Amino acid sequence: MKATLKIYLVIWILVYFFGAIAPGSSLFSIESKIITIFLTTIYLFLSILAFLGLYYNKPLYFIKPLRKLDYNLTISFLAICSLVGILCFIYDKTIIQGIDYSQGLAKARYQFIDNAAEREGISSIFSVLGYFLGAYCFTGLYLLLVFWDKVKVKRRILFFCIFILGIFIISLLTGGRTSVILIVTIFFTSYIIRKGWGLKAWPFSKAFGKIIIIISLIVFIYLIFIFSQRADATNSLAEFYAEKMFDWMQVKTNERFSLINKLPDSFQSSFFFLSILWIYLVHSNWIFEGIIQLNDFSGQAVFVNYRNILSKFGIVDTPQEWIFSGRFITWVGGIYHDFGIGGLIVCAILHGGIMGYSLKMILHNKGSFDPLNFLFFFLTFSISITSPFIIVIDVLMFPSILVSFVMFAIFMYIKSKIKFKI
Repeated sequence: MKATLKIYLVIWILVYFFGAIAPGSSLFSIESKIITIFLTTIYLFLSILAFLGLYYNKPLYFIKPLRKLDYNLTISFLAICSLVGILCFIYDKTIIQGIDYSQGLAKARYQFIDNAAEREGISSIFSVLGYFLGAYCFTGLYLLLVFWDKVKVKRRILFFCIFILGIFIISLLTGGRTSVILIVTIFFTSYIIRKGWGLKAWPFSKAFGKIIIIISLIVFIYLIFIFSQRADATNSLAEFYAEKMFDWMQVKTNERFSLINKLPDSFQSSFFFLSILWIYLVHSNWIFEGIIQLNDFSGQAVFVNYRNILSKFGIVDTPQEWIFSGRFITWVGGIYHDFGIGGLIVCAILHGGIMGYSLKMILHNKGSFDPLNFLFFFLTFSISITSPFIIVIDVLMFPSILVSFVMFAIFMYIKSKIKFKI
């Protein structure tokens, strides 16, 4: 329980700290900054209070956990679904949509976005299968890390590689970075559960731990690489592209940015792209300041991806873009933008309460697969650890993960009742 709140608060503190020493600063007034800090503090206080209230509440069963589960067979099933989903993804993007990846990921992403804007509805059934089956890369990784000790040793690395590689392929095919962020949320969510169960929080051997470090470095390099690809796509020099990105993110450069020009020429480009990544990770609070200062609450900042999906099927209208569409905003800022102070209070209580209750139930049912609470804890804790950076529920794959997880849980319950083998 303490680890959950510690991670939640430490991440917020680190974001404010790195924002203060960043190679750029907010364009907006100090008054707007004070208001955003005040609103964020209210949200954090209420969500933590609700977390503690529900965590110490008496357990109440809605759906009984699955205590007898063949984890080797179950995760094998998820790995197969993931591979089928990735193949569908590749077929839809390269054959049906005809996206050309030979000219770089950034240009491919622009084709991907243009195709979506021009057509009505979905591109093909393979796209649907790609999103929903491909989402099992995330579900599979989550369950693999939590139940690491119950999976045969030789299969652990195989499954781990399948899920991680699948997530990277999805990111590469869409030319984005946000799907990779979900790897971090999955690792931390599994860490909290294992720690609460009294297991080794990071279950990896030293050798495998080194592999994790290498993967982390690859993720970091990948994020930098995407920026360089987008600079190439616009034929921009690194410094010019960085300045454009800063301006787009409502950030002004400062003396720390100018220090990059004093580095050797061979290092300058990398550090300019690194500065963009740095600002990307801290600018969300400054976008919140912009909302306060400009007093523009038009459009929709939260649940945009869900409305976009429903609009593809003609269920709802396409959501109106908000003033800083395309930038990141903190979870608190997005909630305040769409629902005001009342929505912020209600959402804080729901967020903290569901997170506390679902964790309580997971720990109470030690060693069991509790699908509903596993899903709710992943959802709410993912929001917690990404709340200073991004609205994680609007990440491209997040809606698919939620739907796929529910479908998987239903399937496993049916399997447990009628005793058939997969």
